[in-house]
Amino acid sequence: MRFERMCRMDEQMPRSPELKTAASSGTRKPHPQWMRIYPPEPGWETPADFPERFGALLIDVVVIVALLFGAVELGILVSGGEEPGGVVSGVLVSAIFLCYSPLATARWGGTLGKRVCRLRVARARDGDPLSYGRALGRHVAHWVLQVLPFGLNHLWFLWDEPLQQCLHDKVAGTVVVRRQR
Repeated sequence: MRFERMCRMDEQMPRSPELKTAASSGTRKPHPQWMRIYPPEPGWETPADFPERFGALLIDVVVIVALLFGAVELGILVSGGEEPGGVVSGVLVSAIFLCYSPLATARWGGTLGKRVCRLRVARARDGDPLSYGRALGRHVAHWVLQVLPFGLNHLWFLWDEPLQQCLHDKVAGTVVVRRQR
């Protein structure tokens, strides 16, 4: 009985219509079934917008700078103040860059900045959480694509349809969405 009621409710749920693009009379690519774009209904995740992503980026920059400062200071203390940082600082800085984002993304769905802004990183195909390998691949792609001029990697999501992915998200097959409330 309960299963039948749930099936009926799913059949009655409004499906998002195919949206026309302004540039052409064609329709744009449909979004995955696990995500609803417009209108956002309670319980459905939607792609993150610019203010949310930018706020998360700013918070993460502050966190990373604080961690790097702490790593260098710890390296100076351990090395006895002889060299600024030395080998210990190098190891700690490398560990921060290789662990902060991938571990946080795989474990909690996003970094501290994304969690504060109520965002999460999910697989674009089905909305599942990322494995550590995929999170590390996304992080490496993010750093490699930083060489693109004008911040193109981060600005790409402004015109990407329908998932609003940055280039590093496209490479890793991920999408940043608002967390369910």
